[in-house]
Amino acid sequence: MKEIIINNEDSNQTIEKYIKKLLVNAPLSFIYKLFRKNDIKINNKKCGLKDKIYENDTIKIYISDEQFDEFVLNKIVRGSDRIKRYIIYEDNNIIVVNKPTKMLVQSNSKHELSLTEMMQEYTYFENPNKKDFIFFYSPVHRIDRNTSGLVIFAKNIMTVQKLNEVFKYHDEIEKHYLALVNGIIKSDGVIDLPLKKNSKENIVKVSKSDGQESITKYKVIKSYSKYTLLDVNILTGRTHQIRAHMLAVHHPIVSDPKYGDFNENKYFAKHYHLSHQFLHSYKIIFRIKSGELTYLNNLNLSCPLDDKLQQILDSLH
Repeated sequence: MKEIIINNEDSNQTIEKYIKKLLVNAPLSFIYKLFRKNDIKINNKKCGLKDKIYENDTIKIYISDEQFDEFVLNKIVRGSDRIKRYIIYEDNNIIVVNKPTKMLVQSNSKHELSLTEMMQEYTYFENPNKKDFIFFYSPVHRIDRNTSGLVIFAKNIMTVQKLNEVFKYHDEIEKHYLALVNGIIKSDGVIDLPLKKNSKENIVKVSKSDGQESITKYKVIKSYSKYTLLDVNILTGRTHQIRAHMLAVHHPIVSDPKYGDFNENKYFAKHYHLSHQFLHSYKIIFRIKSGELTYLNNLNLSCPLDDKLQQILDSLH
């Protein structure tokens, strides 16, 4: 059995989130089994997934020392700042990172390095004297593996809670993407089509009967002979929203393996060695009007396309 006293940094979050961060290498099935068997207690009482924990609470986890050592992140206790090459902005509450293509925000394998793992290393690097530190700098949203660009990490619970609310309602933040799409689009527009995810196939389609509200705005930046470069601003945060919406209006994103045009994909693979969607999260604008993060209001952060995508644009006519 492991016993942990909650400190101020870990206060005011659900026990579910805390345990997931603590036992970061544990399968989710194992974690939920602990809850089902009441092998996690707060102040010696049974708890539910959504029960909150607070400073000085005592958490008991009924697992062996060997299991605990296997599931916590001992491998990065020494800390590292190797993620710094991706950081474009940092203050006491947030870190904004330019994620490269083909890197996951959160790893699905023990053998695959992700932004979150590097950020956990950075947590220890910035807090070298807090080896019992549990709250790792955490992402508050995600972008696809093969979409590059800006990802926001929170450095404390207060920021996680505020930014989770911001991303839920989308009225205090603007997320802009650069997307190269097939075909010529002559004017700006809005796509308001509900989307539904098929979890088994991991694909999203328009479903007017039972889909979730999904709104995408786009502006034309530049037209080429066969393609259009768009600034895309999503007003809702659905899985694959931009990719599914652009397909729905018959302008799929160039080289998109799930939603793209097969023949165009072959062309870009052959001529440009591009095997992923031409989609880059290039700009975030904060519109926060209340709370501790109001200092971020009107902060405009951006990052350029990577060299490969920029070279493709430069070659088009």
